[in-house]
Amino acid sequence: MLINGRDVDVAAEGKLLVLENVDQPGMVGTIGTILGKDKVNIADMSLSRLSAGSTAYMVVRVDSEPSETARKEIKGHAAIKMAKFVQL
Repeated sequence: MLINGRDVDVAAEGKLLVLENVDQPGMVGTIGTILGKDKVNIADMSLSRLSAGSTAYMVVRVDSEPSETARKEIKGHAAIKMAKFVQL
């Protein structure tokens, strides 16, 4: 899957949370914790970055749609530049 010209190793199908974020420690854990609190199971996750500390992309395939509350919490994180939920 291409996101803003960057290859992310995930099939473009199912329920996907697509994130653009600052590449920094703890981002995978942060997203996992927010989704876990919302009872959303992660089926697959793929990450892509050009270099350490640059912009990174995370695509998370989930079993159910995250709640509006969870999406707002993700979007409100200081390191998140963009967060979208799509169902393909």
